[in-house]
Amino acid sequence: MLKVIASAVILAILGILFIAYNQHDSRMVGFGWFLVAIGAMVAGVFTYLMLK
Repeated sequence: MLKVIASAVILAILGILFIAYNQHDSRMVGFGWFLVAIGAMVAGVFTYLMLK
């Protein structure tokens, strides 16, 4: 379970890096926000399930 949470956090960090390095391309910025959203949701759900 901790591996899934760690992977989701890494995915969100990759999304932030996509946004930081591809600010000129709106499609890449959108993809970066998509990665951040998916990573945050997965980490949140699995953290909730772990603490429940």
